[in-house]
Amino acid sequence: MDRYLPIRDLFAREILDAGGRPAVEVEVLADEDVVGAASVSLTDPERCAGRTESSREKSLSRKNAGDDSATCAVENINCCIAQELIGTNIFDQAEIDRILTRTGGTADGHGTGGPVTLAVSAAAARTAAGALNIPLYRYLGGTQAAGMPLPVVDMITGGPHVRNMPDFRGFMIVPPTGETFREQLRICIRVHHEVEDILRSRGMGNIQEERNDIQAGIRDAQEALCLIRSAAERAGRHVGGDLRIALDIGAPALYDIQEKAYLFSSEGRERGGTVLRTTGEMTEYYRELVSQFPVSLIEDPFAPGDTKGWKNLSDSLPDRVRIISENLISADAGRPESGESRSGAVRIDVGRTGTLTDAFEQIKKVREMGAMVEIAHMGNRTADTLASDVAVASGAGYIRGGSLCGMEHVEIYNRLLKIEEQFPF
Repeated sequence: MDRYLPIRDLFAREILDAGGRPAVEVEVLADEDVVGAASVSLTDPERCAGRTESSREKSLSRKNAGDDSATCAVENINCCIAQELIGTNIFDQAEIDRILTRTGGTADGHGTGGPVTLAVSAAAARTAAGALNIPLYRYLGGTQAAGMPLPVVDMITGGPHVRNMPDFRGFMIVPPTGETFREQLRICIRVHHEVEDILRSRGMGNIQEERNDIQAGIRDAQEALCLIRSAAERAGRHVGGDLRIALDIGAPALYDIQEKAYLFSSEGRERGGTVLRTTGEMTEYYRELVSQFPVSLIEDPFAPGDTKGWKNLSDSLPDRVRIISENLISADAGRPESGESRSGAVRIDVGRTGTLTDAFEQIKKVREMGAMVEIAHMGNRTADTLASDVAVASGAGYIRGGSLCGMEHVEIYNRLLKIEEQFPF
C-alpha cells in the first residue's frame, strides 16, 4: 500500500485469560488517536493438560505457568519490540511481521515468542484497519472476504485428561449450510441447552472448569453421540437431516509410543482393564461410528506419523465424511506430510501462529494442496475475536470457536454475528 502512517507508540500490559492465568494485551498507536488492541493467553490449555502429567503436576503447572512469562513478555514488547517497530508504516503488515519474527519469536510461531508476536501483529492490523475506517476482516481479506464460515460447535468435551469422559477430545455439531449464520448459531444453541438438560436430568451435568464446557460421566463415544442425537430431537432437529455431527479425536494424545497403539484410558477404566486399538482397529472403529451416526467431519483421527492409518481411513470412508488434520503442514518444510495429503481440510489455530503473515501463509499452502480451511480459536483463552475476522477474511469453510459457554468462546460467535450484519454476504 502506498499510504504511509508511522507507528507512534506500542504498549503492552498484563491481563488474565479465561482460566485466571497470565495473558498479555497489546495496544498500537498510529497518528494522533488511532489505536488497535489485541490479547493472547500465554498458556496453551491443551499443552497443559497432557496425559502424562499427574494431577499434582498439572496443579503446579497451573500455578507456575507464566508467573514470570507475562512480566517478561510485557518487558520484551515495551522495550525491545517497541523500539524496533516505532516509525514503521502501519500499513506494511509484512514488514511489521518480519520485524516481529526477528525480534520476538520463531517464524512458525512455535517458539516462546509465538503468542507475543501474534498479539502485536494483530494489534497493528487493527490499528491499520481503524485508520482506514474499515473492519479488520476487510483490511485482511479485501475482496476475498465474501462469505461466512460454517460453525462447528462443541457440545461435549472429552479427552484422556478429563475424568469420567470419553477419550475423544470433542463431540461437535454442524448446522445446515442453507441458513444464515445467525440461524445456524440458534440451532446449535438449542441443541446445546438440550444436552445440558439431559445431563442434569441424569444427575451428572456440570460445568467443566478447565474448558468451560459440559462434563459428565459418559462411558464412550457411542453414548456421547446418542446423547447429542437425543438432544437434537428434543430441539426439533433431525440428526442426519439438517444437522450433522463432527468428532475431534485428538489421536496424538491417545497414541502410546511403546505399545504402538492408541490407548483409551477412560474406556479402560469403565471396563476394568486396558483398551488399546491398533491402527487397523481405529479405522474399523471410525467406520462403525460413521455407519451408526451422521458424522460429516473427523478431526485428527491418527497420530501425525501414522501414514497407513491416514491413507486407509480416507480410502474407506464415504464421500460425505471430511477428514480434518491439525498437523498437515510440516513445521520445517511447510509441505503436507506424506500420509496426510488425503485430508479434506486443515485446522489452523490462529492462537498458535506467530503472526498474521504466518497464518495467511499457512492458509495459502492449504489451499494450494486443494484442502479446505478450518479456522480455530482453541489456542487462545482470552476474549479476543481475531479468529472470527481471519475466518471471514480468508474465506474459510469452517470455524471452530469452541463451546457456547465462556466468553472466550462466545465472543468469537458474537463477532461473527456482527460481521454478518455489516456485510450482506
